[in-house]
Amino acid sequence: MGSLFLLSKPQKERKSINKATIVGGVGLGVINYFSLVVLLRTLSAFNNEASLIFPYINLSVIIASTLIGVFVFSEQLDNRKKIGVIIAILAILLLSV
Repeated sequence: MGSLFLLSKPQKERKSINKATIVGGVGLGVINYFSLVVLLRTLSAFNNEASLIFPYINLSVIIASTLIGVFVFSEQLDNRKKIGVIIAILAILLLSV
């Protein structure tokens, strides 16, 4: 879809495609594909009980995003951000009960 969108733009508005862009796109595509495979296998292992699986997936996304922000991008967590992460985690846990 992205390639079709890119090709539909006028030549002057197109951004150049280089090797790093292709490698990054393929890398993200592979990661997305296998995350979908893991999700489907997890759902089938739990008899398609999405209400058991999705809260923990959302919880892991919040925790992983926070950790990546802190360790990869050196983001500083002030008190407001810490409280926001804690509230998000508590909300997901409460919804899963």
